Amino acid sequence: MDEREEVIQGYISRINPSQIIIGGGLFGVALNEIVYVGNQKIVGEVIKLDGDSTIISLYEDAVGLQVGDRIICSGSSLSIELGPGLIGQIFDGLQNPLAEIAEETDSLYIPRAANNFAPLDHTKLWYFEPNKKLSTGSFLSGGDIYGQVKETPIFTHRLCLQPDRSGRITYLAPEGSYTLNDTVLRLEEAGRETNYKMSYKWPVHKPRPVAETLRSDQPLFVNIRAIDSLFPITHGSTVTMPGVWGCSKGHVMYYMSKYANIDAYIQVGSGDRSMEAVEHILSLPEGTTPDNQNMLMSRSVLISNTVGMANAAREASIYTAVTIAEYFRDMGYNICLVSDSTSRWVQALLQTSLILGETPIHYARDKPGTLYSKLDSFYGRAGNVLCQSSSPCSRKGSVTILSTVVSSGEWESDPEIAKTWDTVSAFWFLDVKLAQRRHYPSISWRVGFSKCYKLLEPYYKREYPGWIEIRKKMKEILELETDIIQQGEERELSEKDKVVLAVAKMIREDFLQQNCFTPYDRQCPFWKLAGMMKNFVKFYELAVEAVERRGMSFDALKKTEGVSQLMQRLCCMKFQEPFPRPGEEGGRVEIDEKYRRLYHDLDIIQN
Repeated sequence: MDEREEVIQGYISRINPSQIIIGGGLFGVALNEIVYVGNQKIVGEVIKLDGDSTIISLYEDAVGLQVGDRIICSGSSLSIELGPGLIGQIFDGLQNPLAEIAEETDSLYIPRAANNFAPLDHTKLWYFEPNKKLSTGSFLSGGDIYGQVKETPIFTHRLCLQPDRSGRITYLAPEGSYTLNDTVLRLEEAGRETNYKMSYKWPVHKPRPVAETLRSDQPLFVNIRAIDSLFPITHGSTVTMPGVWGCSKGHVMYYMSKYANIDAYIQVGSGDRSMEAVEHILSLPEGTTPDNQNMLMSRSVLISNTVGMANAAREASIYTAVTIAEYFRDMGYNICLVSDSTSRWVQALLQTSLILGETPIHYARDKPGTLYSKLDSFYGRAGNVLCQSSSPCSRKGSVTILSTVVSSGEWESDPEIAKTWDTVSAFWFLDVKLAQRRHYPSISWRVGFSKCYKLLEPYYKREYPGWIEIRKKMKEILELETDIIQQGEERELSEKDKVVLAVAKMIREDFLQQNCFTPYDRQCPFWKLAGMMKNFVKFYELAVEAVERRGMSFDALKKTEGVSQLMQRLCCMKFQEPFPRPGEEGGRVEIDEKYRRLYHDLDIIQN
C-alpha cells in the first residue's frame, strides 16, 4: 500500500469484545491499513470495510478506550524495518524489540502503545563493504547487491537494493563504519536523485518478488534419522508437524535450529503457551553451533507472541516472520522458518470471524471460511527461488516453513490438519504413544509422508548409489511388522515373520530412536545413516534367505556361530561418534571402515 499525503481521521462508534472496534468517518481508508486509536495511539489494523463503518482489530486490549475517541489513519499497511541488526533479536509480532523494552521499562510486561521503540539500533556502527564491481554510473535495479555488512561471525548481511527501486549510481559510500541513519547509496532515475540507507521498511502482507521459482531438489538434512531416512525434505519445502502436548516437538525444533544445513533460523511463537516452546526460546540464546564456536543466536531471529496477546497480533507475528525470512532469502541464503503453532493463529481467526458475524463453513468443522485461503497464502511464501537481479544471476535462496499443529489425537478429523495434509510437502506426525514410551523423537513411521522424496532421487542416485532400494526395503520391513501386529493371534507366525519382527525391532530401537543428549547420537549425518541402513537391510535379506530357501528356523539361525555377535554389532552401530572433534568429520573414515567390515562379516549368514 502506498502512503497517502493526506491524513484521514475518524472516531470510535462502537467497541466490541476481543479487541474489535467499529470506526466511523474514515472515508477513503484501505483494507489492512494501520490506524492509531485514542490518546495513547493504540495500534490497530483495518480488517473489514462495511458501508460507512470500518471494522478495526487492535493489537492490544481496548481498556481505556471509549466511544468518540479519535482514530488516525497511517496511510500504510503494517510494515517492518529490514536491515543490519535483525540477527540475534527477539521481537514481538509488531517487531517491538523485547530485550530493549525490558531494559528500558524494567518490567515483565510490554507497556501499552509501545510505539516509540525502534526495531533496529540506529546508533550502532556497522562496517560497510561496498560491492567492488560497482562504481559511479553503474546501473542498479531491485535485488542487486551494492554492499555487505559482517553482522555476526557466521552471518554476512548482504545489502540488496529494494525490489521496487532502480537507477544509476551517483554515490556509493567507501568502506568504513556507518549507522543505519547514514546514506550509503545514492541513485539517479529520471533526473531525480534518491538517498538510500542500509535499512528500509517493507509491508508484511506483500510477498517479496523473485526472478523465478525453481524446483526444490536440494536436501535439507535435519540430522534426525527418522526424518532424513523416511520423510526427507528439501530447501524451500513446507512441513507440518501435528501432535499433542508433550510429544517432543521442541526436540525437533532444536535439531532444526542447531544441526540443519541452513544459513539462518527464524522461529515465531504465534500465541502458544506450550512449555516446550517456552523452553526452546529460553534455551536457544544459550545454545551453540555444532562446532561450539558461535552462539545459535548468531544466525537466528525469534518472534514471540504469548497466548494472552490480541488476535491481530498473532496473525501479525506470522507475516512478520515470513517477511524477514524472504528478506534473508533474497540475499541468496537458505532460511528455515518455524511457526509454533498455527493452531493458535487459526483459533484467533475463528474468534475474529465470530465477532464479525461470519458463518463458519460446515466442511471445515466450524472453522472460519478464510482459514484455507490464509493457510495457502502463508505456505505459498515458501519455496526455492532465483533471486531478483538486473544481470544474469546465479544467486539462489530458499524459505522452508515448518509449522506445528496442536492435535487432539484425532488428527484425521481436524480440518486444519486435513488442509495442511493437502498443502504441505511433508507431514511429520508426533505419536503420543511413542512419547509415552520415551521413544524420541516421537515421529511415527506409520503415519506421514514426504513429497520431496521423488525430487531428491537424482541426488540420492548421484551421491549414494543403491540407497533408494535400501530405503524402500526398510519401509517394507516396518510395514510388514505393522501388518503382523494388527493381525495378532489370528496369524500363525512363520519363520520369515520372526525375522521381520526381530529386524523391525532393531530398526525401531537402534535406528529410529535417537538420544540427543549423547555425543554419539546428538546428530547423525547422512553418510552414517546410509551405512546403518545398508547393514540392517543386508542382515534382513540374508536371514530371510536362510529361513526360506534353506529351511532353517530363525532361532537356530541366531544360535549359529557368530550370528548373535553380528546382531549385537548391528545394534551398536549408532554408538559410533561421527564428530569426535566439533565441526569436523574426524570419525567418518573410522566409521565407514567399521560399517564396511560389518557388511562383509554378514556373509557368515550366507555361508
